[in-house]
Amino acid sequence: NLRSFELPKPIAEADPDLKMQSPVPSLKSFRFPDNDEFEPVNSTTLRAFQLINNVPAVRDQLTYYRNRGEAIYQIRNTIGNNIPAPKEGRWINPTRDSSMKRIFFSSIGMIYVKKLPGFEKGYAADLTDLATYPVRNGKQEYETYGCITYFDEHGNIVKITDVNGDVHTPGSEHWEWAKLKSRTGVFLKAAFAHFGEVHYMWGNHGSSTLRMFLSPCHPIRRAFTPHFYKTHHTCRRAQYSLFDRKGILSRGLSLKYDEGLKKVFEDFIGGFIYQSYPDELKEQDVLDCKFHVGATDGMDLHKIFSQYACDLFDEIYTHEEKFKADEELKRAHEYLVDELRIPKHLQEYTMDNVKEIWGEILFRVTGYHNMIGAVTAFALDPAMTNVRLQPKGRTMTEEMETIVAPKESAISVALISAITQIPCPTIGECWKQVLENPDCTSYATLRENLKKLEQKIDQRNLVRNDNVDFHPRYCAISISS
Repeated sequence: NLRSFELPKPIAEADPDLKMQSPVPSLKSFRFPDNDEFEPVNSTTLRAFQLINNVPAVRDQLTYYRNRGEAIYQIRNTIGNNIPAPKEGRWINPTRDSSMKRIFFSSIGMIYVKKLPGFEKGYAADLTDLATYPVRNGKQEYETYGCITYFDEHGNIVKITDVNGDVHTPGSEHWEWAKLKSRTGVFLKAAFAHFGEVHYMWGNHGSSTLRMFLSPCHPIRRAFTPHFYKTHHTCRRAQYSLFDRKGILSRGLSLKYDEGLKKVFEDFIGGFIYQSYPDELKEQDVLDCKFHVGATDGMDLHKIFSQYACDLFDEIYTHEEKFKADEELKRAHEYLVDELRIPKHLQEYTMDNVKEIWGEILFRVTGYHNMIGAVTAFALDPAMTNVRLQPKGRTMTEEMETIVAPKESAISVALISAITQIPCPTIGECWKQVLENPDCTSYATLRENLKKLEQKIDQRNLVRNDNVDFHPRYCAISISS
């Protein structure tokens, strides 16, 4: 795969009539280009994914591993090296109580944990909306996804409340099962947001507007194209695995298709509304939480990309008249307003609005995507999540026997991760060769700020669990995986 310093300049002429794919007919506005600008998915690969979906499925079969060690070994044998080791390093004892803090304050759960209101101390992650997606009926009895996970003011887990009102506390009879349900819930909701909101909204439409309306020599398309490297390749490559009724995702989950998984697509893609990352953290009331990595590392990277967007537009459009006269950029802005459902206060074509929107998009397709897509630890360890979760056992012995996910769940999670994992250049490397002016001040400032952030995160990692979600050295430059 290419490195950042090898990335190509845009080549295709602007084409408002790009051929599009629409994999969910009920979502009339949901579409993405048929092919990637630089690396189209070959027809043989697409046919292979379609053929896989035609293989008969034994949907309610559950086959359990003998123990967790065998499960981890078998998963690695199944997928080979298609999933690399976690960028943050191997998780030690990931099923312990202490790891719940890591998952919700330093991993994929960061976007769902909120500070408790009023005088209550602590935090909670309410994932009960997942229970609105019904599980299928059949030979096996499946548990609905979703629960509320509570933490004290230091981020330590204190209890889990199920959707039926049952309360589980550390050491109680069904505690390990409740933690598995919590981990499964946050894994699934993050996965739905990952492919629905990040890939097919932020990434797809950010890339589409550049290809549809800006000429290949346009300085903005030149500057931003690296951040969408292989974005449409992944959208197309994952299409049959994610959206088909008989796809790997549908086969692996215990959800019904029409009222369950299809409804997920409609909610996470059809219900998407633009919101800035700082506003999200403000709603969660975690901006001042020192152990919430999104509020520290994440906000630092967000400020860097926001500044870069501002500086770049100021360099290119040296006066207001030049900006107003750019009809290509204006059409691109109007497209984003419609497709990303941008709120009214940002809809007008002004320099400030365009700067803010593109600063947000650049952050979402780099650091934010890197964070929400960091599920390698979950994919490699079947004790971390079980998308075929069954109700808690009648006895402790029965329950402990099924704490490790069955093969049908574990292999589905691993295969989806392997299919969508594509090696990608990082923002820690230089890509100035793509820019119209490789020596522009805005890019030089960006490089300097990213280097400082690397050093800052390295220092923070000395006193916490390693987290590299927003670390420039590890953070993908685009939304290609």
